[in-house]
Amino acid sequence: MEGLRPFRMEDVEALIPLIAACEEEDRSGFRPSVESLRHQIAFPGIDVENHCFVLPDSTGALIASAGAIPIPGPDHLTFQMILSVHPEYRPRGLEDELLGMIEAHAAEYCAQTQSQGVLHTGVQAQQQRFIDLYTRHGYHVIRWFLELERDLSEPILDAPLPPDIRIRRMDPERDIQAYYLAMTDSFQDHWDPHDLTLEQITHMVFSPSFRPDLTLLAFGEDGEPAGLCAGQGREERNRQNGTQEGYISTVGVRRPFRRRGLARALLTQSMRLLQEAGRTMAVLHVDADSPTGATRLYESVGFRERKRSLVFEKPVGAPAAAKGV
Repeated sequence: MEGLRPFRMEDVEALIPLIAACEEEDRSGFRPSVESLRHQIAFPGIDVENHCFVLPDSTGALIASAGAIPIPGPDHLTFQMILSVHPEYRPRGLEDELLGMIEAHAAEYCAQTQSQGVLHTGVQAQQQRFIDLYTRHGYHVIRWFLELERDLSEPILDAPLPPDIRIRRMDPERDIQAYYLAMTDSFQDHWDPHDLTLEQITHMVFSPSFRPDLTLLAFGEDGEPAGLCAGQGREERNRQNGTQEGYISTVGVRRPFRRRGLARALLTQSMRLLQEAGRTMAVLHVDADSPTGATRLYESVGFRERKRSLVFEKPVGAPAAAKGV
């Protein structure tokens, strides 16, 4: 495609106007800051510059970005897709053309590495034009995720803590190993888990949006990490949207500590922290088919569905094992 070139780190600032134009049209709900986008792109082990591309116009302004970032898994690669086209250029068929390029790039990488792979992309349920785009190109829905909300002005009932468990706020300097163990161990039996490294978890903890004062860690009697509940203040999003929301990004309990009410205790304490921080609404996302029954837990403490999103998948390269819905 004429003018298409590899992404470079110095393109981060030029991406912001493109993202803003797409957000104005698509209403996804958020535009990242330069700082947060730069931190996200610098995620350890993610080779953005070799797997993402940008398309400038005659003035140098970016009118599209596209890519497929390979993430290794136990038996295949999962390509996380990026596809943003300025609304003014969408009627020209640019999205279809770039999607074909993404698929060809992923297939070539699979051939070079002799790997099986799948392409993944998420779409909000109300974004019919994107649903039509991916369906037209042979993608199929494999998963649903729910965005839930909970009005923090409503009473938050006490949840008893198991007697041999203690919960405290996270100290990033001394607790990174405990956070890493709780995070990676809690989600091994969930859909599409990734083997995150300590370096990657550390990068997440020291991101602009991470709030250790809103993050809880649970420990057993011997000091062994039992679970976690990570909160965020959503400062930038609240500024853009005129809201006062708090976000619970992760609730996880390690297997030996499950079915004792720990997740409920972590969740209710996290909601109180968000209240104390001046937030009026708590928001979280959950896999609709979570094997731990997380949706039932969230609903039992007052969370209600706000939005739905779909995960589309398409095999690329050698045939990949099907995951199913």
